[in-house]
Amino acid sequence: ANRTDEIQHIARVGSIIAEHVWLGGSVDVALIGQLRDVLDRCLQLRAPLFIGQLAAWLRLADLIDEVPDSSWEPYHWLGRGEWRRAAEWFSTRGIPYEVAVALSQGDDEAKLQALAIADSLGARPLASALRSALTAAGVQGVPKRPRQTSPEPGVEGLTPRQLEILQLLGEGLTNADIADLLFLSTRTVDHHVSAILTRLGARNRSQAVHIARRAQLLA
Repeated sequence: ANRTDEIQHIARVGSIIAEHVWLGGSVDVALIGQLRDVLDRCLQLRAPLFIGQLAAWLRLADLIDEVPDSSWEPYHWLGRGEWRRAAEWFSTRGIPYEVAVALSQGDDEAKLQALAIADSLGARPLASALRSALTAAGVQGVPKRPRQTSPEPGVEGLTPRQLEILQLLGEGLTNADIADLLFLSTRTVDHHVSAILTRLGARNRSQAVHIARRAQLLA
């Protein structure tokens, strides 16, 4: 991403790295310094979306003290602890992963809602973190991790949205293209594609499309 010198790529990767830290992953200390430098660059360029996305994840991971005021509103709310406002904003726009992240910052009931969404998306790292937090808090009735079964090619188990995304994969669209077309975040599309691959037992997008065509899942 750095080699492109394009802030939209650098900031996006930076957000992913910060999310990795938030979910319990580790990175080199020098890399964390680079992330803060990227945030400074976003601030200099006055790019609210990139500022908000990167700063929110950095704040959730406790890598910065506060989210800048110039952050785009939904991520400003997310990073400032206004999780209800953030969850509502993402929910009305059909961005479920960010809804789950926002709810994960709330009370036990909100965390249980976040867990249900994470499980439905196949977002296992987030679901695992939520289960650990709820169990540590002594919450009763925390749903168990969905049992992983060997997927068989077929329409069963794919949601209407996943079938729609699978069709677009068959047309050669990238995840970013699909996100723009369906008014979703790239992160949400990434999780849907991951769920599709798991369901079809595919190693990559090309194999998923091949399996889907063979099973007559594509128009």
